[in-house]
Amino acid sequence: MPFTPRFGMLARLALCAAAFASLTGWMLWGRHAEPAPSGQLPAQVVYAWGVVGVQPGELNFPRAIKAVEDGTLFVIDRSGRCQHFSREGNYLDDGCFPEGQRGTPTGISLDPDGHLIIANTHYSEILIYDQKGKLLRRFGEKGEGVGRMKMPTDARMGPDHCIYVLERLPWRDKVMKFTAEGKFISEWGASGDAPGQFVRPMAVEFDRAGRVWIADSCNHRLEAFDPNGKFIKSIGRRGSALGEMDYPYDMALGPNEEFVVAEYGNNRIQVFDKDGRALGVFGRAGKAPGQFASPWGVDVDKDGIIWVADTLNNRVQGIKIAWSK
Repeated sequence: MPFTPRFGMLARLALCAAAFASLTGWMLWGRHAEPAPSGQLPAQVVYAWGVVGVQPGELNFPRAIKAVEDGTLFVIDRSGRCQHFSREGNYLDDGCFPEGQRGTPTGISLDPDGHLIIANTHYSEILIYDQKGKLLRRFGEKGEGVGRMKMPTDARMGPDHCIYVLERLPWRDKVMKFTAEGKFISEWGASGDAPGQFVRPMAVEFDRAGRVWIADSCNHRLEAFDPNGKFIKSIGRRGSALGEMDYPYDMALGPNEEFVVAEYGNNRIQVFDKDGRALGVFGRAGKAPGQFASPWGVDVDKDGIIWVADTLNNRVQGIKIAWSK
């Protein structure tokens, strides 16, 4: 279907922006196994915690999560804080505190040195912190010209040691590529639903072959490119069946190159193999352990635990599945 601007775009953006804050918060800790009907992966909840609020150790609309090598977690919420937690949910410290009066970050990743790369979305910049919260460098020039950014949603360093930044604004949906120091190299993409185009790209990840994968959230698909922006393929379409997606907002790489996708609209996590074949899903809408309310962020730690920013439940869940060999 050809891309038609304005009304189609605005309708999709309105749906993407729809989110309702949870009114209650609670803390859970325990073990829970989900049943496994057709298409469902057996999943065991091993961690579930969160208390709603804006005080240290509380969560307010968590929407980005990153597991680090020592097993701890950094969580960004709508308050603009990047808080540091143990696996069990014990508050450790504010890892960093980007400016947030105009809006708050949506993306977090790690570089090979363990530094935090944060897309400070509403400030049109990329921030690099150490894990103690010290700002090491920043880059990004606000504007609409080539190499400039307005609403970066995610930033991640690729195998080539370049930083890939996603931009999400009407008619500015694109990927920008920078050196590790923040010097602009190139950009590609356009707003639309044709192959290689985007509507609100929300997350970037890399497979071991060096391909660049984009969660094209409002087109309900993942797209793969080479590092120079050449389109390779896409997987998924809108729906709730196995292999379909509804607003994929984040993704992470599993231990065997699986793609683990947080579906904001379907209230679930879906796992694909490295070739894009759907392996199964887990989760459904709800507040019980193993259920989700518009999950926004996902990561996989060194032990294969899937960590989910369960956004409208104002909590974090850690889930085990049986990874394929």
